Amino acid sequence: MKECLAAAGECGSLYVQKRQGQAKGCLNGVEVVVSHQTVLFLQACLLGFLLGIFYEIFRILRLLIQTGPVAIFVQDILYWSVSALISFLFILAVNSGQLRIFLLLGIVIGMVVYFLTLGVLVMKASKAIIAFIHRVMRFIYRKLVAPVQRFMGITRQKADRFAKKVESKNKIIKNNMNYSLKQYRLLLYNLLHTTKSENIHYTKQKRGIGEYEKKRGKKRKDSSHH
Repeated sequence: MKECLAAAGECGSLYVQKRQGQAKGCLNGVEVVVSHQTVLFLQACLLGFLLGIFYEIFRILRLLIQTGPVAIFVQDILYWSVSALISFLFILAVNSGQLRIFLLLGIVIGMVVYFLTLGVLVMKASKAIIAFIHRVMRFIYRKLVAPVQRFMGITRQKADRFAKKVESKNKIIKNNMNYSLKQYRLLLYNLLHTTKSENIHYTKQKRGIGEYEKKRGKKRKDSSHH
């Protein structure tokens, strides 16, 4: 009887140990699953934090360059498109493309944490640096660029005035030359016409004298015959 009770006790202890082992294995499995999801959640938070840094680039560019609402809208569309693609690739890599709410929640939490912590400091520092750069650029413009522009403007005005004076003088000279050429042509024409008239008159005179001499000679002959 004692042997039977001892055997039953051993079987009971073995069964209890087996059940405890199974329960411990289940607990270990749950711990593994929970720890894996925690790692994924933290990775999603880190991704959201990095996406916040990526959006900070657009904010700094807007501080540097004044853009209109259309340009801001295009930048936002570009940012969210790239962010959606990166988030999809992240989920595909870490969770075989299976979408989980805690992953999206981790990305959002990471972005919010960035904008409430480091993002505030980055924006303040960016505004201070950009304001300093603007002051330096305005100083350089006032001291170096503006005087050169004024000098170039004055020089260009003087050059334009000089060019206009030269052009007006050239017109006057050209008009005088045209007038002189016209006068010369008129004088030459008159001279040629006068010379031609004189030649004609001389020829006529010469012909008249010749005819007169002929008539006189003829009369002399006639008188000699009588």
